[in-house]
Amino acid sequence: MGLAKSFIIGLVAFLGLNFVFEILALTISGGIAILGTMPMVIFPMLFGNILFTPGVVSNYIVAAFGQLMISSETAAFALIIQTLGMVISPLVASILAGRLGGSRSGAFFGWFLVSVVAMVGALVFYFIYAVIFTFYYAISPLLAITEVWIYLAEIIIGGIVNGVFYGGIALIFKRDEFY
Repeated sequence: MGLAKSFIIGLVAFLGLNFVFEILALTISGGIAILGTMPMVIFPMLFGNILFTPGVVSNYIVAAFGQLMISSETAAFALIIQTLGMVISPLVASILAGRLGGSRSGAFFGWFLVSVVAMVGALVFYFIYAVIFTFYYAISPLLAITEVWIYLAEIIIGGIVNGVFYGGIALIFKRDEFY
């Protein structure tokens, strides 16, 4: 019961916060109209943050603040909101998964399953994208397959690293009851 509760709450929090931060960034940058013209953008909005490991996200945050120092455009603010969402959404979701997990293993594996589900969602999206891209633009299938393998490796590595990293955070925030 604790694993299922940890998984469901973690998944809902992760997907919900990803969506909120991405919509906020799109609204600030003025690109919200893309949802009407390209509805498949919703999938990377939900599952895309699992690709970025914590080290990559920290580099993005430094670059976003550097861009904000150079220019005060709304795109820089949108980039900061988006990169902060890459940290805040898995962090909050892993803390919730840790607090609501029935045991320490339930907390860790609840978040790890969230990471695996997001990884599979990203894999499905990028596979569909590669197939559509290949047929629509009539590019070489060999090039598309090579691109799919590169994305496959990135997504799997990102999913596993985020699962272990934020699973450790879920373990830290697991509440122990002593009787």
